[in-house]
Amino acid sequence: MRIEVSVIASARTTEIVFKGEVWKVKVQAAPDKGKANEAVRALIAKELGVPKSCVVLLRGAASRKKVFEIRI
Repeated sequence: MRIEVSVIASARTTEIVFKGEVWKVKVQAAPDKGKANEAVRALIAKELGVPKSCVVLLRGAASRKKVFEIRI
């Protein structure tokens, strides 16, 4: 399963807002050395109830728009 994610880093809260096909994810982590990407990955894993190792970033490592794949 693939998920399109729009990320807002350095937000006041950490949350997921579902907007149709694209997930809008806010994380408190700064976009520095992949910290925000890891926070998003952990949040998606928690939301779906899967281990973090099952959530893989496919595209958008340095972009706000990302594509994650859930491998089960």
